Amino acid sequence: MAVNDYLNLLLDADISDRHAQEKYGRCLDAVLAQEGAGVDDIFGVGQRHDDICVVHRKGIAVASEKGIFNTRIEVRRVGPIMGVARLRKEVEGFKGRGGMSIIGYDAGGQELWKVNWGLGGPDWVVPMVERQSEHLFKVISEAMDTVAEAPARPSVSSAPSKAGAIMNWAADVVRAAGVQMTGERVEEHANMVAAGIRMFGFLKLGAPYGIDDLDKFYPSGEMPDGPPIATFDELYRHVVARVGSASLVDREIDQQLAGAWGEFVNGCRETYA
Repeated sequence: MAVNDYLNLLLDADISDRHAQEKYGRCLDAVLAQEGAGVDDIFGVGQRHDDICVVHRKGIAVASEKGIFNTRIEVRRVGPIMGVARLRKEVEGFKGRGGMSIIGYDAGGQELWKVNWGLGGPDWVVPMVERQSEHLFKVISEAMDTVAEAPARPSVSSAPSKAGAIMNWAADVVRAAGVQMTGERVEEHANMVAAGIRMFGFLKLGAPYGIDDLDKFYPSGEMPDGPPIATFDELYRHVVARVGSASLVDREIDQQLAGAWGEFVNGCRETYA
């Protein structure tokens, strides 16, 4: 492909030199050919010293152009995006002799892959590596959000308690984030998603009936006090009574939970990792 096909990706990685753009364009061609991907599959790119790191839907790859007269391009697969539950950036050893790494871990805390920069050499190496690693960390984090999908799970229609189903969903969020499982964290995320379902799901269902406030689902005009998850089942019954269809309400809850999955997993990871 022409360099212009990759121009936005390269400029986003602060690669503005024309000679570097042409070199990395050739590297990108090689990565796409080896990985069986298209340019639309690329989330972003970043530099690793003079190499280019390509983050795409099938995983992460590093490409290097070797040689002066008889040049060749080497492509190395680093690892997948799917399955990464936690991402960390670490300095290993001393800055003068060690390295900077971005490391991907699975939900069990096992290291899946590592992208490493050396920190030795002239004084300008360390700030350069910090810029390159910060950009690549951002690209990989955003790619993780995009590919994160809610695991297959039964509809809340099969659960006698909708609040209980949400608590189970929240426990799965904490587990997928790769952080320590605690009751407080599960309840925190259950309350957050329950509050979102009430405001963005139940009020949407109530809008055709002139309901613009949760209190209006109650004959008394006043919703009882309490955390969102603690009052969820009672509110659910009033919503079903007003809209006249439990399946409609259940489907809305299922859609809200599926749509919130990636955001909640990433938020939990960033907060507690």
